[in-house]
Amino acid sequence: MFKTMVNKGKNKIIFLVAICFVLISLLLISFSFAEITPIKSVNIYSKNVSYEDNKPGAWRIEKSGKWVSKGTAEITFDVDTKSMIKTAKTDIFLVFDTSGSMNEVEKYFYDGNSYTESRINILKSNCRNFLSNIFSSGDNRVSLIRFANDSQILSELTNDKTRLLNQIDNLKAEGETNYYSALVDVGNMLKNYQKEDDREVIVLFLTDGLPNINTPNEVNQYNYLKSQYPWLTINGIQYEMGNVILDPIKKVTDNQFIADSEALNNALLEAS
Repeated sequence: MFKTMVNKGKNKIIFLVAICFVLISLLLISFSFAEITPIKSVNIYSKNVSYEDNKPGAWRIEKSGKWVSKGTAEITFDVDTKSMIKTAKTDIFLVFDTSGSMNEVEKYFYDGNSYTESRINILKSNCRNFLSNIFSSGDNRVSLIRFANDSQILSELTNDKTRLLNQIDNLKAEGETNYYSALVDVGNMLKNYQKEDDREVIVLFLTDGLPNINTPNEVNQYNYLKSQYPWLTINGIQYEMGNVILDPIKKVTDNQFIADSEALNNALLEAS
């Protein structure tokens, strides 16, 4: 009988050791899984309008997650939309920086893939999408002004998309940054402009650097434009310059938008 009790005791100890081994194994697997095993990301797209074709109003939601501790996962929803123009009649003066810094190469991500490209080429690509959206509906017109050491009016107000695209494709980046000259050319464009009551007039002022020529004359020129044309809205797009709006851009624009290489298309549409 004593021998039987001893055997039962041994069996009980073996059983408890086995249970402990299983529990420890599960804990190790759980911690290991929590540290190195991501939750697969999933993309959800709008059905009625195509996000991939950059159709206004389209959207994409990227759902992803990761284990942050034992039994706890962090789920992220990243929403990206294609903005829609709110008014049917808008005149847009697209004023963009073509200084030498626009040759800098940026890394960006699109649909899970990474790419590298110069800022100026990213701008060209996004301007193509922007013009397609602008001219997709309504009676909208666009004028092009580029600036570096000085500025140049590339196109009067037009809805000729092909003409505008040809001007954009020929852009080259070189020189310094002259805000003042660009704003002077905006004024030159407005001298003979006839404002219609039901038409909005917006300047999109895009730059990737601070002014270093004719400064601070750009502030006086901005104030002059606002006094002469109170119906004019000047929206600044701060491109690849950090997440805080800088004072030199605040001083020459009514509203400011921040854009990097991934968000430039949306910033252009939102600012318009």
